[in-house]
Amino acid sequence: MDTAIKTINLSKSFRIMKYRGLGISLGFSQTPHQFFIDLYNRLLGRVRSKAIPVLRNINIEIRKGEVFGLLGPNGAGKTTLIRILSGLLMPDEGTAIVLGHDVRFERRQVLKLVNLVPNILTGSVWCDPSLSARKNLELIADLLKVPRKRVDEVLRFVGLYDVADRRISTYSSGMAARLIAAYGLLREAPIYLMDEPTLGISAEAAREFHLHLKEYIQGELGATVVYATNDVYEAEKICDRVAILYKGRVVACGEPRELVKSLGEGEIIELHISPEAPEKFVASLHEMSGIEELRTRVKETNSLAPRTYVIWMRVREVEDVLPDVVRIAVKKYGLEVRRVEVHKPTLEDAFIRYVGGGRFEEKL
Repeated sequence: MDTAIKTINLSKSFRIMKYRGLGISLGFSQTPHQFFIDLYNRLLGRVRSKAIPVLRNINIEIRKGEVFGLLGPNGAGKTTLIRILSGLLMPDEGTAIVLGHDVRFERRQVLKLVNLVPNILTGSVWCDPSLSARKNLELIADLLKVPRKRVDEVLRFVGLYDVADRRISTYSSGMAARLIAAYGLLREAPIYLMDEPTLGISAEAAREFHLHLKEYIQGELGATVVYATNDVYEAEKICDRVAILYKGRVVACGEPRELVKSLGEGEIIELHISPEAPEKFVASLHEMSGIEELRTRVKETNSLAPRTYVIWMRVREVEDVLPDVVRIAVKKYGLEVRRVEVHKPTLEDAFIRYVGGGRFEEKL
């Protein structure tokens, strides 16, 4: 097996600074009185720092030519890992090897080997809104020493060729997102690092992007793709293998079908109830026979509707469990059952199992 990327005990923390005793963060305050207090403490250096771990002992091995997914909720550490693999950020501990080059000591070589395809939130800093999309791409192409003809090829692929000469300040958010993706596709490279590249793009444009990724980047170029996303369906569709990240750790890794198979036999019941899920009700479910596994989470709705609590259960026989669960919820606890879903296990269920938590306040 040829290895494209390997990480060994990779860890990264960020530090935040706070004043001792006052409990407020560094920065300008709201009132003149507070501003001078801040200034006084800053001059005296009365601060304390706190390390926030973002990545914790990441050990992954990515094969050449595969699409490897980094799947996790916001704040899981996906972007930080992408930045380290691209050479833009150094780890605190451990190391990352990219095609045989250590990101710590061979950063120049790593930069030549990888293409970073950011999302609209981070990639927008590369754009000059007073210029057209074509001119923006041409400037980047000149910096990367890429032939100008490549600009037209990329514009056609992302669907911006007909509006390429418009100033990007007139673009919609979806058009801007496609332009950001175009930046990362200008230069061909053996490794593509993609950080939620379809964020803000329409479903149709996302499908075209996935097709280009599988047929051209992976197929024709034979490139390795590391694809960060929080969309389970996207990961299941395009990734050969997936690492599920949660709170900076890899909690599961494998082919999507392997992760689904790890759930075991049976079916999945999702019970959507409101307005509240009392802990006694959940405790009673834990004591019921036939329920192999149970998770709970909060599903947020708009401000006009109450929050919905989702009870996720893996059971062997639905008929032996579901009637009793609904009866206890409605008759004993007076809960409103808003929806019941029954299905075979999917990658989303594996994601819920490893990330979905076990507390009502934990959200996906």
